Amino acid sequence: MTDEQKVKFAVEQMDLNQQDLKDINGKGTKIAIIDFIGTKGDKGFHCKHKAFDGTITEDDIKCFKKQKFKDVSNHVTMCAGIAVGKPFKGKFLQNGRYFKQDYEGGVAPGAKASIFLIERDLDCFLDALKAVQSGNFDVVSISLGHKQKGEGEGLPEDYQKQLDNIREAIIKLGDSTHIVISAGNYGRVKGVLFPANIEEKVISVGGFNEFGRKLDYTPDCVSFTGYGEVCAPAGPATNLLQWATGTSMATPAIAGLICLFIQCAKEGKYPNGEDDRKDVLQRIKQKDNMLRILKKTINDEEQVKPAEILRAIKKLPDFKIWFDEMTSDN
Repeated sequence: MTDEQKVKFAVEQMDLNQQDLKDINGKGTKIAIIDFIGTKGDKGFHCKHKAFDGTITEDDIKCFKKQKFKDVSNHVTMCAGIAVGKPFKGKFLQNGRYFKQDYEGGVAPGAKASIFLIERDLDCFLDALKAVQSGNFDVVSISLGHKQKGEGEGLPEDYQKQLDNIREAIIKLGDSTHIVISAGNYGRVKGVLFPANIEEKVISVGGFNEFGRKLDYTPDCVSFTGYGEVCAPAGPATNLLQWATGTSMATPAIAGLICLFIQCAKEGKYPNGEDDRKDVLQRIKQKDNMLRILKKTINDEEQVKPAEILRAIKKLPDFKIWFDEMTSDN
């Protein structure tokens, strides 16, 4: 893949960077992003990046760690930028060289985002889930996974209790919030990692490339596959872009897309009255219904463009009719 091909944004791959779709941007929705603080040293979220200028402040960041953190982590910065980043004039880092490159923005730049940073610790993760539970979010994007020490019987009692508590918290959260989690990059070796493998409530996300080929690192049996090769905001400079690949990068793009559909449901036309609106807004929270919509919007074989779907939604005389068709098994 050439350098030119690598400058590819999630909104470009979804064909969402069109002027007539600018008003479908996640407005009126809330998204939580849970991610690790970092792998080395004292790291956090790069909130001063131009992608988040005026939209994500330090007040929107919750850190589940005893020590103070700095705004220098790239993984969570890239995930947030893919989901909700603003357009900006920047530079692209590739093979040690910088190239001028404008960022076209995240998938849902109008959504209100909060960042939840955790240590690589199961108790910290549980605390973050509990905090998200009280935040009334529409979507939670989680680009992390846990390789369990073992399976079935024989796990240490305390460790098993931690896993069970997290499972319970996710199932409870999933009653009112879409939970989108990266499946992990271990392919068939490890399969879908915990907690993405909590099938009751989680949309687990794998990745495919711009040619529609499922990426080798994507496990089998994922709920859904999205674009896993993208260019996204990164630090330490406030205008930097960087190439990344993995299920971590596909996940926030899908979370952002869900925000767009929820916005459309909230703003849609319901000529038969308020009961239809309430019915749709309740049913669109259900994982199975959203998964049906996603699979009819993007798939790695037909490459259906979300832009085509959203453009059609804008012209709908009755959103409920469209919703019923998209959430049917046909």
